Amino acid sequence: MTKKKKKAADIGTILHKIVDQSALRPWADYMAGVDPWKRLEITADMLVMGWAATDAVRYFFSAADPRSAKVHDFEHEHGLIVFNLEGGRAVVEKFLKGPMPSGYGDGGYVSAIATKVRHKGTGKYLLSAAERVISEKFARIYLFVSESNHAAQRFYKSAGYEEIARAHDCLKAGNTELLLTKALSG
Repeated sequence: MTKKKKKAADIGTILHKIVDQSALRPWADYMAGVDPWKRLEITADMLVMGWAATDAVRYFFSAADPRSAKVHDFEHEHGLIVFNLEGGRAVVEKFLKGPMPSGYGDGGYVSAIATKVRHKGTGKYLLSAAERVISEKFARIYLFVSESNHAAQRFYKSAGYEEIARAHDCLKAGNTELLLTKALSG
């Protein structure tokens, strides 16, 4: 007997683009209270300020449950992804404290992904949405994951990401971030 494969986001999830910046505040508050952001002492205000910076075009998508009449209400949203189509290389080089690794270049950059539910496909759904949008402009996607966040590392590696560099003392003394990348087909 073969095991039935679950569809990504089998919780009845739909994707919507967040255009009202005030809708990001509840996500910033949520993220600041959970790891890795909590451990790294990244506050909600720091997240909001970073998202509002004008150095790059940022896209904000959330996954919501359409069975609720309040699809845009934070209480019914399951996940958030934030990514850049411009300025990603500068972010990576800033965190690495040097140039991109040899052979790697421009690409889209995922700066945050958060889910309120686990093992339901929401993270995979959001990541694949970012990959689709980024693949329209770039052949590669980048993101950082904390060395101590083993569950996130497994998630990204299962999605085809590979480690190409490490950033030591990144965001906080003693913290190491792994730079992961994936080639995209456009």
